[in-house]
Amino acid sequence: MEGIWMQAAGVVFREGLEAMLVLMALAAYLVKAGHGNKQGVLWLGGGLALVASGAAAWVFHTFYGGLHNDMVEAFVMAVAAGLMLYVSGWMFLRQDPLVWKAYLQRHMDKVMNTSSLLALGAVAFLAVFREGAETVLMLGAMAADSTAGMLEGALLGLGVLAVMFVGIKRFALQLPLRPMFLVTSAFLFVMGLVLATDAVKEFQEVGWLTFTPLSSTSDMTLEALATAILLGAAGIGGTFLARYQTVHADGKHAA
Repeated sequence: MEGIWMQAAGVVFREGLEAMLVLMALAAYLVKAGHGNKQGVLWLGGGLALVASGAAAWVFHTFYGGLHNDMVEAFVMAVAAGLMLYVSGWMFLRQDPLVWKAYLQRHMDKVMNTSSLLALGAVAFLAVFREGAETVLMLGAMAADSTAGMLEGALLGLGVLAVMFVGIKRFALQLPLRPMFLVTSAFLFVMGLVLATDAVKEFQEVGWLTFTPLSSTSDMTLEALATAILLGAAGIGGTFLARYQTVHADGKHAA
């Protein structure tokens, strides 16, 4: 019983931590930007992802013998990486209080337009869905052996995540606007690059991409590393170029 209890708690905590951090960062961002009333899009995205996770787990269990599908996971990771990089750049462009104030003055109540909200909701959905199906499958595999203590362990894992969510979110809200935007932007940028490299590895596993290991002691490949470097350079360069243009455009509007 103790073994199943600890395993279930560990699975829920480990798989849920990454999704929780993404949701926390986005929720704190919305509150800090004065749009806390629009957090519902995040919870809607996360809730839909839980439903989709259960459905995906049933499909994997029924048609793939309980194993996840590498191709599905690769596409989910690739789309999630693209969205996270996009949202990261969007936040970085508005981290300067003067730029944010000018942006608010120009766009007023349209600052969180439909496309922006859909992007945030999609990030929340993919962050939860990516981990959710695997969590359900792993808990299902444990339940096949024994259910004794599994529910208690899963609830404990969820409880720890909830406490961490509240604590870290409150800390984030104490940060001034600029550091909050920068921290959230940097976190999503790094997460996007990690997901991009993971997607490349999944595509390599199904034979869609060549496989060139960097060393015998690491699972990192030349293709995955090159993808991260190219995306990182393109993202940083493009964001700073866009910021330069935004600052100059705001200066002209202010004049």
